[in-house]
Amino acid sequence: MYYKAQQGDTWDKIAKIVYDNEFKAQILMESNFELLDILVFAGGEKVLCPFEDVSYDKSNLPDWRK
Repeated sequence: MYYKAQQGDTWDKIAKIVYDNEFKAQILMESNFELLDILVFAGGEKVLCPFEDVSYDKSNLPDWRK
């Protein structure tokens, strides 16, 4: 599913809208590497919103990211 960002949206705000939990912003960020340089969305960006039970391979991440 995709979410069309509105002007002023942030990662945690989108996570709150999509997942009803702002702490799941990491799921969105890990799925949208091309948008990671955006802190506050201008509006119109398509943000991929995977199902929240998506698990990522964390074996190659540094310990502080696991």
